[in-house]
Amino acid sequence: MKNRQIILIAIILVLAVVLGLNHRLVWTLWNNLFAPKIELDTSESWQGGSFERVSYGASDAQYIDLYIPEDTEKPQLFVMIHGGGFIMNDAQSRQAQFYYRYFRDHGFACASVNYRLADESPFPAACEDVSAAVNYLADNAEKYGYNADKIAVWGESAGGHLAAREALTETGANIAVLVSYYGAYDLRAAEEQFIAQGVPKWVRDIANSWTNGHLVGYDSCEEYWLRKNYADWTQDDVLAASVQNIAENTAANPSLKTLLVVGNADITVPTQQTLNMEKALTARYGAENVRLDVFDGAIHADDRMYTDEYLAKVESFIREALR
Repeated sequence: MKNRQIILIAIILVLAVVLGLNHRLVWTLWNNLFAPKIELDTSESWQGGSFERVSYGASDAQYIDLYIPEDTEKPQLFVMIHGGGFIMNDAQSRQAQFYYRYFRDHGFACASVNYRLADESPFPAACEDVSAAVNYLADNAEKYGYNADKIAVWGESAGGHLAAREALTETGANIAVLVSYYGAYDLRAAEEQFIAQGVPKWVRDIANSWTNGHLVGYDSCEEYWLRKNYADWTQDDVLAASVQNIAENTAANPSLKTLLVVGNADITVPTQQTLNMEKALTARYGAENVRLDVFDGAIHADDRMYTDEYLAKVESFIREALR
């Protein structure tokens, strides 16, 4: 992190002196450098209910971390899908922990889904895994003692892509609520959107250096996930990798209610992806069923989206949508 801060400071100084007219880019980088952080207590031991790691497939990566609160009779099921560019992280990612800790303590049965990453299996394996996990949870509600009549799902970044795809296409389980944070909804469009946003590729390459060493011969997470360079993507590839396309043309689940959350200083996934998804979902489901929360100055995976204060607002949205 220290090296990243030094690099970003250098970038800001260069931009301020040489490109002084691009105030928006300087503002974006400044926010990425100085975003506030919340301390996550990794030593905590939950005493409020039961925990079980459940397998839903043959791969070691196909498991669910399931938390059932003991003080709520048949708690509502909330499924959580971690991000990480389809190449890293797991069901115990920092963001997933913020989510399941808050919601299990507020009476939800929380299921944090692990899925096969791109190094093990390319697209569409992760999509298939999320669907298998959701259906496993729906089919085993009586066994574990939660209510899966109406399911809420949450995902962030790549997990936002997977959660949205599942919510818009699932026919076996009743997903009633989608909460998606800064999702990558239209994988092929990201480059053009960043250019329009005024964020050059070399800036993104530095800021997203966490992908280094994971892509094995490809330039982006999306290319590695599909095992194809962008130049080789067919139109079918473009459409298959686009949740935006599903939202606009083939979305099922007519009663879905959605909360989309994004920051406007994101240099990992373009903010425009979320804005476009909000338009598509509003056109299909109506403005009364789609809510968009934009955090001013927030970056990708910004901790301000995970405070108890904001999660209480998310909880209110979910409970109202589940009525």
